[in-house]
Amino acid sequence: MIGTGVTNALINARKVVDKSFADEAEEVPVLSTSVAYGVYMAVSSNL
Repeated sequence: MIGTGVTNALINARKVVDKSFADEAEEVPVLSTSVAYGVYMAVSSNL
């Protein structure tokens, strides 16, 4: 959750500084991405 939140914060900061960047970027959903990474880590570590 922390990594995705930081990524979204950086995207929003860049949108404020560079107005042309606003059309190129989209925010990543924090909860679903965190769950997906958690499932991946659980499977890859043989839990």
